[in-house]
Amino acid sequence: MDRKLRVMRPVLPSANKLHPYLTRIDDVGLYSNFGPLHANLTDRFAEYFNVDSQQVALIANGTLGLQAAVETVGEIGDTWVLPAWTFVASGQAVLAAGRRIHFADVERDTWELSPRDHHFARGHLVVAPFGSKPNLPAWSEIMGPKIFDAAAGFDACRGIGADIRDESMIMVSLHATKTLPAAEGAVLIGPADWIKRASQWANFGFAGSRFSSGPGMNAKMSEYHAAVGLASLDSWNDDRVAWERSRKLAVEIAQSLNLEVQPSFAQGFVTSTWNVHLPSSVGLTAVTQGLADEGIETRSWWPACVSDMSAFRMQTAEPLPNAEQLVDRVLGLPFSQCMESDDFQRIAVALEQSLAT
Repeated sequence: MDRKLRVMRPVLPSANKLHPYLTRIDDVGLYSNFGPLHANLTDRFAEYFNVDSQQVALIANGTLGLQAAVETVGEIGDTWVLPAWTFVASGQAVLAAGRRIHFADVERDTWELSPRDHHFARGHLVVAPFGSKPNLPAWSEIMGPKIFDAAAGFDACRGIGADIRDESMIMVSLHATKTLPAAEGAVLIGPADWIKRASQWANFGFAGSRFSSGPGMNAKMSEYHAAVGLASLDSWNDDRVAWERSRKLAVEIAQSLNLEVQPSFAQGFVTSTWNVHLPSSVGLTAVTQGLADEGIETRSWWPACVSDMSAFRMQTAEPLPNAEQLVDRVLGLPFSQCMESDDFQRIAVALEQSLAT
């Protein structure tokens, strides 16, 4: 028996749950794009996020969703501010859109950008880390467009439509590793006119004809992925209960060991990863090895400042003390909706021993 506790164990809808949707695809005979399942998923997401259907776009994946948002809001060559501590997809999307990047430090308590104006910038790409809720109201006074990368924030973004303004766009990932998976995909939520431009970009720049009206990409979501998304939505309420049970157990362990948890957990939102902030008195490598010796897998999900990676060294960066500290102190622990209480207890014992070493 494999006693290894893996850092992540994705769960997607079973074949039985998918079968009715796959049968509907066969009945209609539309297998690629913009079929009835795509429309159904768009409408259901609109209800979930509390927006009109015209304010929702389904995209092939989260990175392309971010690129679509950046590409359709300003001229090529302008500068966007990004957090230095994030997943590389945020930066790669901006580079792919032909923009320059200025990397800024993050706040120590929220792990994300502070809402402040960078007057040289065209816009801000604000990352809501590890399932936090995008703080749209705090950014409402900052000039220029704001794109919120809420890749892991499906739960936190429920009903967020009331906070959306003309210059704000949200991306939520539907990747297999997320709490609401479509196997692959993403959803953009924003103003209808911006969503329309992003949707056209994701369909080769087509605007109601077979002639490209501007730059574009093939970034559409297929009917098959829409089927997985719909099946996931069908079981979301039950799945969220399971995720919440795991979140509470994770928070209890962290509190018992005086460890800080990721902001989303402290806010009460569920997501698919569990991160703790280790005290300065212990080394990340030592804790990682101690847990590995007990068969417990860990991961530093964001193991370096993106600005230090060779792909981004031509971009600019300000001093990054908080980001650099989070790189050295934040550790991802095993987490899933189907973990047992004994699994969490095993982590607690091993973690306590590693912290005391």
